[in-house]
This record gives sequence, C-alpha cells and structure tokens, in this order.
Amino acid sequence: MIKISIIVPVHNAGKYLISCLDSLISQTLREIEIILVLDCPTDGSDRICEQYAEKDSRIQLVRNKTSLHIGRSRNEGIKIAKGEYIGFSDHDDYCDLHMFESLYNSAKKKDADVVISNLYNESSKGQDYYSFPVGIPDVKFNRNLFVSLVSGARAQKNAESFSNANAIYNKIYKNEFLINNNILFPDNRIVTIEDVIFGIKVHFYAKNTAFLPEAFYHHVDHNQNAFGSYDYLAISKMIPHIQEIFYFLKQNNVWIVYQKLLALC
Repeated sequence: MIKISIIVPVHNAGKYLISCLDSLISQTLREIEIILVLDCPTDGSDRICEQYAEKDSRIQLVRNKTSLHIGRSRNEGIKIAKGEYIGFSDHDDYCDLHMFESLYNSAKKKDADVVISNLYNESSKGQDYYSFPVGIPDVKFNRNLFVSLVSGARAQKNAESFSNANAIYNKIYKNEFLINNNILFPDNRIVTIEDVIFGIKVHFYAKNTAFLPEAFYHHVDHNQNAFGSYDYLAISKMIPHIQEIFYFLKQNNVWIVYQKLLALC
C-alpha cells in the first residue's frame, strides 16, 4: 500500500533540485510514491528527474505538453496519486528524512483529514523557524487557519494569527478527503496565490485535523522564487483571487460571516 504520494512540480529548479530529490527518496517512510510533474523545464531539470526515476521505481514522471504552472501541475499529480495521503514539495526545497513518517503516524492516530506541522525558512540571512501556537483544540486550530487564510493572515480579535497558514508543503492531506470535496488548485496562470485558495477549501471542509508541533520542511528562499515575481502578484491575477474566495464563501452560505475579513485583503 502506498501511504503517501508526494507531488513535486518541476520547472527550472537549477542547483536546488538534487537536494530536493535526495531528501524525498531517502525518507524513512518507504511506502511512498514521488510524482514529479515536469512543467516544460528548459535547464535540464527533466534529465535529472529521468535519471532519478531510472534508479527508483517509486518515482513517477508526468510530462506536461505545455507549461501549466504550479497550480495545475499539482492537479496533474493529484489525478494519478495512489497514496492514502498526499503531500507536496516545491522543486527547490528539501525536508528532513523522517518528515513523512512523522506526519503519517500522526494522521493515523486521529484519522485526520489534514496534518499540520511547523517549518523552516532558509535564506542567505540564515534560518527562520515558523511555528503555530500550541495548546489550541483541533477544531479551533482549524478554524483559525481558515480565518487567517480568508483575511490574508491578519490578526483578528479573539483568534490567533497564523502567519504561515498558506503553506501547503508542511502538511499532508487525506486523498479521499480531497476527492470527496473536489479540492484542487486554481489555474495560477489566471488566479494567483493558488495555495491560499486551496487552503481555504481544505480548512473549511476538514472535520479532523492534527497538529504536530515540530518542523521538518525547509523552504529555500532565494531570488528566483515565483512569489517574488511581478507576474505572480500582478493585479490582473489578484482580482480573480479575491473573486474566487468571494464565490466560495457565497456558495457555502458563509459570506455574511466572513465578508469583513475578506474586505481587509
């Protein structure tokens, strides 16, 4: 049985790709599949992925015919994922070797829809540790994540603000839960900050959550990150972002409850 499917969209990862792949194939949890979605790389990243796939049968290669960008590339991975749970990694990040075993064990204890952990941010300035508050009941913890995502992670009265709530790669998600609630990423060629929209849907529908107050994932912050580009944060993509959240809240009859939060974005 495949316990976790790890989905990695790969474009031009450059020198960071090998450390990413090495950290995944060396996971202490062996019952995994690693789905590398090749999004038309031009720097030889595809050849590196092919070499790894030749040596490790757990690696599955998906080749996009045209560049789908990170949101739809993740969806291509979700479509074929066979794991009981699904995790994500960016192609230029890496994780501790016991990450997915720890998250999976936590998931099984609570039959969790989603398991959340802390994470590290690595940059030229050093390592930052991003952590969630501890001691919060699971139901309130999940609601606080949802509120923070809707409000753009701004502090709210009577609710903790989770500054890294939008991160998806420090979590695992039950595959069946994503399928049953039709939770996918938007096309971020059109709608930006796709991980926030994905997270809003996850934490709206989640019934059972688990928080593991440890950090395993290392997000590598460098000058080639997509988040820092003008195209990623262009106003032409931010407006559809707000609209998509608005329509989701309206469709689920909670717009009146959360409209003031969205207005702060």
